[in-house]
Amino acid sequence: MPTRLLAEEIARYETLLDLLERESEALCRVDARALEDAANAKFAVVGELERLEAERHDALTKECLPHNDIGMRQWLARLEGDAACAAWERLRDLAFRARDANARNGRMLERSRRHFASALRALLGAAGVPEVYDAGGTARALATSRVRVAT
Repeated sequence: MPTRLLAEEIARYETLLDLLERESEALCRVDARALEDAANAKFAVVGELERLEAERHDALTKECLPHNDIGMRQWLARLEGDAACAAWERLRDLAFRARDANARNGRMLERSRRHFASALRALLGAAGVPEVYDAGGTARALATSRVRVAT
């Protein structure tokens, strides 16, 4: 069972890394459709990873082992040996890489959001739409309608 779980998790993390790369490329191209597709696929894969992790945690609980790296290594050593421990290391490496790639994409997304917000403020200002501030002190464009009165 441990080897099967690890193999499934490794496959999902490899898929997740591919999706994160696609997401990064979509962010660079400012391709909203590709970004949405990557995000939806990423959400599905993360759901599968959560299910597999829960299954692994259940197995560790049944063996009275902690849900951490030490417990996992003990479980693998008891049941499967060195090959499974190597797979665990691979899984951990993929998980760390996915975490870093996701953080990188988050930073890229935040930079894009700030850029577009700034551009929108400039456009609204050029169009004569005044800014107001919300309760949190954030500048917001005031939506106005222009009604022409006949004279």
